[in-house]
Order: sequence, then C-alpha cells, then structure tokens
Amino acid sequence: MVGTSPLAPFDDVNLPHPNSRERLAAALRQRGFLPADTPEGTQLGGAIRAFQQSEGLPLTGFPDDETLRRLGIDPTTKDRTLSTSEVNQMGATGAGVGH
Repeated sequence: MVGTSPLAPFDDVNLPHPNSRERLAAALRQRGFLPADTPEGTQLGGAIRAFQQSEGLPLTGFPDDETLRRLGIDPTTKDRTLSTSEVNQMGATGAGVGH
C-alpha cells in the first residue's frame, strides 16, 4: 500500500463530500428553495438567502455553520481546505505572504 489520501473518507468519486455543493443543493431542493430541474452549476446564493430569510438568519448567501445546521448538514463535516479564515489574517495575502 502506497499511503492513505488525506481525503481518505471522501476520495471515492462516487460519493459527494459531506459539504459538497451537491449535498447543499439537495438540502435546499428538499426544503423547496431550489427547483428540482435547476441545472448543475447554478449559483446557490439566492436559494441560500431565501432559506436564511425563512429561518431568521443573517442574509449572507453563504452556507455558514448555522445555515448548514438548519439545513440538516453537520457543520463539523465542512470541507475546511478552502476556508478563508486562515488566508485572511491581518497582514497576510492570499498567497500566505505577509506585507
């Protein structure tokens, strides 16, 4: 065996990542905020904002932890590899180099 992928639980291409766009879209569809015939690749911000408004959440259009919880998605499974919190630190650039 060569090694284990850092994405081991999610490296099966047949299984969407727990916080994937597909899972988010499915949760929004199930609750009536996204039509079933919505083409793949459609932006989800409007549907997320509509859901957030119905739940009394801040209208960010982003799937923050509370939005995910209310959609029935465990936020601890969120893919944090693309998290901006580590990049957007005071004095840091997108490349991780300080000014």
